[in-house]
Amino acid sequence: MIRLRISGFGFRVRLTTTGTFEIRSDRAASDRRLLRRRGRGKEGGTSQAPSFLTRSCLSWRTKTSPIARGERKVESRRHTVFSPVVSVCSVLLLWPGCESSLAATGPGSGGQPAPRGPTLLSEAQAVEVALGANPALGIARHERNLVRLDVDRQRPAFRPEIIATASQTFQSPRVDLPGPRDRVVLPNFASRVGISVRQPLYQFGVGDAATRLADARVAAAESGYRRAELDVVLQTREAYLDVLRAERGTEVAARSHELAREQLRITRLLIERGLAAAVDALEAERGLAEAGAAAVGAENGSLLARANLNRMLGRDLEVTFQVREPDLLPAMPPPLAELVEQARRGRPEVTALRHQMQAAGAGIRLARASGKPRVELEAGYALQTRTALAPFSGVSAAIQLTFPIWDRSLRAYTVREAEERLAQLSDSLVQLELGISLEIQQQRLADATARARSLAADRAVDLAQKEYEIKRLRLELGRALQLEMLNARLELTRVWNEQAAARFDVRLARARLERAVGGALAVVPEG
Repeated sequence: MIRLRISGFGFRVRLTTTGTFEIRSDRAASDRRLLRRRGRGKEGGTSQAPSFLTRSCLSWRTKTSPIARGERKVESRRHTVFSPVVSVCSVLLLWPGCESSLAATGPGSGGQPAPRGPTLLSEAQAVEVALGANPALGIARHERNLVRLDVDRQRPAFRPEIIATASQTFQSPRVDLPGPRDRVVLPNFASRVGISVRQPLYQFGVGDAATRLADARVAAAESGYRRAELDVVLQTREAYLDVLRAERGTEVAARSHELAREQLRITRLLIERGLAAAVDALEAERGLAEAGAAAVGAENGSLLARANLNRMLGRDLEVTFQVREPDLLPAMPPPLAELVEQARRGRPEVTALRHQMQAAGAGIRLARASGKPRVELEAGYALQTRTALAPFSGVSAAIQLTFPIWDRSLRAYTVREAEERLAQLSDSLVQLELGISLEIQQQRLADATARARSLAADRAVDLAQKEYEIKRLRLELGRALQLEMLNARLELTRVWNEQAAARFDVRLARARLERAVGGALAVVPEG
């Protein structure tokens, strides 16, 4: 009999291949046990269903089914409460909740949700997660937003300065004009409420320098954020490669541990045959213990590498995941001249310096324009105590032309400082481009060195494996010493580690080369 159970919305639905259809309410465990026993016969007859079955069970069976009890079989029918049409309608009403419950239940799980295994995480997925959740990148994002806000505040725009004032003045003595009374000039108490507006209109000699300065500062902030993104990408890729390296080290340590266990087994067989001494078993046990300690250390290193990658991804350090090592190494990088040209276009440090140079050029023009006239608008309205000379209310407006005098020396120092700043940034750009060229060359050479080491390690692994097999066969024949077997195993473990390190160094050099260039390269896998 094949049964299908679906649970949802406080009901349980069961379908069987014999035509049985059932809907049960999800009651207490004791009620469910009684429901499972309904229809089962006792010795010499059939049992009656409890009274609550008529309220909690909808069942329909097309035929009777035999129920085995030892050697006797009892025919029983389930209690039919509603017609099959009502049962089908009930299933249609409950199906949305049952469908979600069925999706969460795996085969053979006994109605329990299937456990979820570790998530497979590729290098590209790790970088994508880090770009969205890395805390360091969030700090850089807020820093960029702060620069944007400051630039928008200082950008030239119609932002009049509006000031409201209120005052109450006491003074003595009171001053009146001669003649009729109440011709007060200076009262003892005077009140005043006013509002004033001040707006700069024009600065001679500025032009669009202020706008260019604001745009350059925003572009430099964007380049700084791009630099933080590249740093996070490189750190994430390095952490991912460290996990791969640690996983490979764990595998090598496990294989070495198995070889040590095999050596101990062969040694014990030789002792039984009388071809080895008991001290050889102690030596093999010592080698097995050392291999076990190395395996534990490799496992701990893998856990630390995984925790570091989770930190870069901005999530809990104990989140489990699986990594996958690419089958092929990246292709050889392009020539140096092509990489340097790409770095000059896409490296964020270079673009940031160029934008800073634009801002410094605009600053020079603003410094020179500070000695030229500027036009401002001022307007106001005031309510005050009426006197013989002052009205009760009044409106004022003025266009003010300001021309600085006798500040030429100070202005000259400001202009000179801005020019020196521009020259400093120009020299910094040359130095940065030379440093980038050297960095790119270093990573290209590191890539070539790692590839050569990888080829040499492949050949060393083949040689070490053959030497180990020879030593093992000689040990089985009693013609080799335990020390020779131990040295062969250690040599094989060493070349395995060197092979893994060389392969990961190739990928690490590629990641650092892409960071030096400022973007991804065209990667063509080797055939």
